[in-house]
Amino acid sequence: MKSSIILAAMLASAALHGHAYEGSVRADSIETGVVGDRFHLMMVMRLDSVEIESNRRVIYTPVLVGENPSDTVTFDEVMLTGRRQHILYTRDSDGFEGTEVYRLNGRPQSVTYSSWVSYQPWMDYATLYLTDDLCGCGNILDRGRDLLTVIDRRPAEPVFTPLTCFITPEVEATKARSESGSAFIDFRVNRTEIRTDYRRNSTELAKITSTIDLVKNDPNVTITGIGIHGYASPEGSYANNRRLAEGRARSLADYVKSLYHFDDNVISVSSTPEDWEGLRRYVADSVDIDNREAILAVITDDTLEPDAREWKLKKRFPAQYAFLLADVYPALRHSDYEVRYTVRPFSVEEAREIFRTKPRQLSLRELYMVAQSYPAGSDEFNEVFDVAARLFPNDPVANLNAAISAVNRRDTVSARRYLDKAGNQPGSEEVEAAIKFLSEIQK
Repeated sequence: MKSSIILAAMLASAALHGHAYEGSVRADSIETGVVGDRFHLMMVMRLDSVEIESNRRVIYTPVLVGENPSDTVTFDEVMLTGRRQHILYTRDSDGFEGTEVYRLNGRPQSVTYSSWVSYQPWMDYATLYLTDDLCGCGNILDRGRDLLTVIDRRPAEPVFTPLTCFITPEVEATKARSESGSAFIDFRVNRTEIRTDYRRNSTELAKITSTIDLVKNDPNVTITGIGIHGYASPEGSYANNRRLAEGRARSLADYVKSLYHFDDNVISVSSTPEDWEGLRRYVADSVDIDNREAILAVITDDTLEPDAREWKLKKRFPAQYAFLLADVYPALRHSDYEVRYTVRPFSVEEAREIFRTKPRQLSLRELYMVAQSYPAGSDEFNEVFDVAARLFPNDPVANLNAAISAVNRRDTVSARRYLDKAGNQPGSEEVEAAIKFLSEIQK
């Protein structure tokens, strides 16, 4: 059963329609509703401004008209009579089935009106009029009519309210950052000293120096450390490879010191005698290498010493070993480097500029403040939250804020991806509910 909807409206002043009476009926307290299979109309008809000559009468009929004009229904009639017409009506109603009201001209007067009709679905969105008939012709279309109210009982469209539960990130006490890469320095056989003009060494050394220069020449940062880690490939004895890896890493560190004159405690050196992990990754990713699984089993067999492991590869898989030695092992002889530094704090204005050039220098809190400096929901506002989630991919707060931003622009796919990495942050349940709501209304 549909509950009753109360719609109040004031009837606008009506034209006289050429009839021999003055004033107009005013309708107050209009109520419509559906009960079972019947549509109910209630209102109070104010007659105070109506003047009717003694020998006149006017019939008022509430009419409900749907979106399709053919959908029309009339309610019970009210006949307003002057004195002589009232006397005639009391003697002979002439088959009139509505309600007769004797108008007492010049006096306040009202009629409490109630009427029912059979309910039809089109009545959920329809317009209610009050028509008058002075001539007695009975044709609704020929009558004057005044608008009473518009009835709209249609289910309301779901409304999505943007989320506002963004979380302010904690202040990052020290903004520690790093830049890293790998350089493939060529050394002569069994030697550890660097020759800058040997093969591609000038290009590979430039990788390291350009990274250091990029950081060193930035007035907003301070270098706190440079780490160099040397690797040798697995061929030959493990003991000799350890010597080569250590010696070559130290040679590279000495080369860097000679250019920049860093304090000894700034540069750290470490090494891995044989890069078996790099070999494992290459073989695991090579779907077209024969006996891949068997080769991987040997590479990852920690029960074997490194020299025994290499000998087993060479003996059991000679063709594949020859390929690895020629095409893969050279890439396993590399030096990884990392330049560590700290970044000074920025004001909001500075952070907005830095965001466009070096966003990694911003803390999550600074990114949040940059976002808040733009109008909520703007392209710039949303972009900052997306970038923050990319720069801090494992941070729950960064991902939750990005999820909220995505929900507010109705991107449920991105919102779900971010929310899955947000954990149980306060507000995550609200985001989850919003995603489900949007998914339903977007179907």
